[in-house]
Amino acid sequence: MQAPLMTTGGYSAKVTMRLIIEGRSLAVSQAGPDMLILTEPATLPACEGEFELTIDATTRRWPASIKPQPQASRELKVDFGSLCG
Repeated sequence: MQAPLMTTGGYSAKVTMRLIIEGRSLAVSQAGPDMLILTEPATLPACEGEFELTIDATTRRWPASIKPQPQASRELKVDFGSLCG
């Protein structure tokens, strides 16, 4: 016998992530401790940028150093600045 479905006052946050580099805003679909997965492949030089995370109406940004990549890719190796700050 299955337990009855219970509904509670659930909440779903609106979350968006972007990588901002050299005047470009790139959509991010996943983020990890040393990598980002972009929504679309991109060719980027080794450079400095910002990782932006918005949850509902609250936005935070962190410095992000993009490591060199040989070709267009969705996965980028990134060195984030202090994520605790």
